[in-house]
Amino acid sequence: MRIRNRVLLLLVIQLIVLIGHLTAQSDSLLVEFKKIPKTAGNIPQLIDLSYNLIDYNIDSAFNSAVQIQKISLPVEDYDLQCKILINLGNIVKLSGKYDESNKYLFQALEIAEKNNLISCKITSLYQIGDLNRCIGLLDQSLLYLYMSKDFAHMNKVSQQYPELYEHISSTFYQLTEHTHPKFKLTKIPFQNEFDLEKSTPDDYFKLCKTYADSALMISDLKNDNRTKLSCLNVLGAYYRQHNRDNQAIDYFNKAIDLAEKINYKIDIPNYYINIARTWFDRKQYENAIGMGLKAYQMAMDLNILIYKSTAANILRLSYIEKKDYKNALEYQHIEASTRAEMLSQENWNKISELDRKYQTEQNQKEIEYQKTMLDLKNTEVFRRNIVIACLLIACMVIIIGLLYILNQKTVLFKQKEEIVAQSGKIMEQYERLEKLDHFKESLTHALVHDLKNPLSQIMHSPGNQAMNQPARKMMQLITNMLDVEKYENTEFRLNKELHSLRNMLEEVKTGQEVSLKEKNLELHFHFDDYLVLADKEVIVRVLDNLLANAIRFSPQNRSIDVLAHKSCDNEVTIGIKNFGEPIPDEAIPYVFDKYRQFGKPGNGSSHSTGLGLTFCRMAIEAHGQKIGTQNVGDGVLFTFTLNGNINPVQVQSGTKDNPKTRLTQDEKALLRPFFDRLKNIEVHEVSDVLQVLDEIPCESENIKAIKQQISDAAFASNAELYHQIVHGG
Repeated sequence: MRIRNRVLLLLVIQLIVLIGHLTAQSDSLLVEFKKIPKTAGNIPQLIDLSYNLIDYNIDSAFNSAVQIQKISLPVEDYDLQCKILINLGNIVKLSGKYDESNKYLFQALEIAEKNNLISCKITSLYQIGDLNRCIGLLDQSLLYLYMSKDFAHMNKVSQQYPELYEHISSTFYQLTEHTHPKFKLTKIPFQNEFDLEKSTPDDYFKLCKTYADSALMISDLKNDNRTKLSCLNVLGAYYRQHNRDNQAIDYFNKAIDLAEKINYKIDIPNYYINIARTWFDRKQYENAIGMGLKAYQMAMDLNILIYKSTAANILRLSYIEKKDYKNALEYQHIEASTRAEMLSQENWNKISELDRKYQTEQNQKEIEYQKTMLDLKNTEVFRRNIVIACLLIACMVIIIGLLYILNQKTVLFKQKEEIVAQSGKIMEQYERLEKLDHFKESLTHALVHDLKNPLSQIMHSPGNQAMNQPARKMMQLITNMLDVEKYENTEFRLNKELHSLRNMLEEVKTGQEVSLKEKNLELHFHFDDYLVLADKEVIVRVLDNLLANAIRFSPQNRSIDVLAHKSCDNEVTIGIKNFGEPIPDEAIPYVFDKYRQFGKPGNGSSHSTGLGLTFCRMAIEAHGQKIGTQNVGDGVLFTFTLNGNINPVQVQSGTKDNPKTRLTQDEKALLRPFFDRLKNIEVHEVSDVLQVLDEIPCESENIKAIKQQISDAAFASNAELYHQIVHGG
């Protein structure tokens, strides 16, 4: 008994300190709100302040939102009107005044639809859906949530609304509790993920987890901490239902820590309520009462009816288990009176009336649409008659034109005779130029062949190492000239086999070592490895030409990046990026043409013939692939594609294809306990998979590769690959 009294005393002291902090923060925000002039230009800032006041006092937040509504706005500023109404709807929804919230949100929806305000319509729809969830109309909730999701997807902005995914997740969680009233709807349009008549609680749990994970991921990317709080709470509730209490309490505590860090106190009572429920399920009633009292007192201070009611409920149940019937009866009265205040019959009628009105308006719009289509059909008939009349007039014009042409025939005949005479002279000049061109090509071919043999002797002579690199560059130019001339008239004959992309690049890097050192350049590979199906000799020359080009245009003391990634099934995209000056936009379409020069070489670089890139284009197209270039802000990127795939990590000993990725016995022993945990986690439980992966120490490249494969399989929901890696390990 003494221990219990001490615990209650500590809770009271904490609450007094918290109330003092909340009061100070509330006063500070109110002072700031009063200082800002109440003009249309300041409305977005005022809305943020009023919404932040929710953390401290609902009544203050509502009074501030009402003041914002009274500010004079330009008649045509419908976007601000919607945002003011949505802000009011959200604030009164949190206070439990659902009929008023419904009224404001439907007003915002009506304005958004009339004026085609995409963002406001999406937000209004999913806030109405969440309101229906709060009052237990889960089928209506899903109807509006999926209407919002469909409209957002149609406008390609669905990833901008993590709160929408969180609301869908919360509704699916409530569907698992079997406490909802009988559904009025049998089918939710705009989706094929579930069936209200056939889906089971397990189906709803999976959908709840999927949408919560998606919302958490998007909110992390968008730095949306409020939505992240709701996701942590839903995931905690999910694990509580699956009897994973430690994980559940961990998620609830993460939500409390984040809420206190960002000063968002409005939902903290709910997190304490969920912790209390978890302790209650574990029959630790003293802990449940402690958390319940903390939640109840905060709900009273913030004036949030829904949390006051649910906190009273968990306290009533806990006191019954402790056989403290006096306190149990007291909190039963509190719970009943609070729920009666929130869910009066009058409120339900008002909400149902607005919903029926909206659905009727949608049906009326459909009728008007059909009427418009009929009018368009009649208009089409009228247009067809106009077209026929125009065709008749056109025929008359054509006849008149033919008569005019006949009159001009004599003049044209004389002009034709003059053109024939001029054509003869042009043909004579063309034949002469063609002979000169053949002579030039023959002379070039002979000179190139005569130069090739001496250069080969210089390159392979041990006494001329200083001349090796210049001779190599000249040999590269000569080879490009010969091959471009040869393959313009014949086809490449390729010997395609699987080769390591990294090994080919290492070979090219070795050949360019002197050029890299001359300009103090570093070559960085930003990938592990891929197997590509290609003619090794041809692709090595392509990589050599592209790297030589990157060196030529790179400034001193910089780097060259080599990138590779799997862009689609059986296709790998390879890119070589330098940090030189960009290519002029008008020159990009002609970069791969013969003898084409572009850009300014880096310091100390020489000009080229322009045939190296022409050879690259011919070689890649002979492989049936694509090559291109683009300016990327701080440099120039050349990319091409090849058939291939990720160089697979061979986890079994004795693998010949990739000895670098064999796991040693020590590595297998290190990974075994983590694989045992992963076997008990489904591939769609992405957050759990990533949590286990984060705990694996990266002691070798093999382990890094294994972790990357498991992560890729989880994000792609590839159950077959996931099972193969985890159970094969």
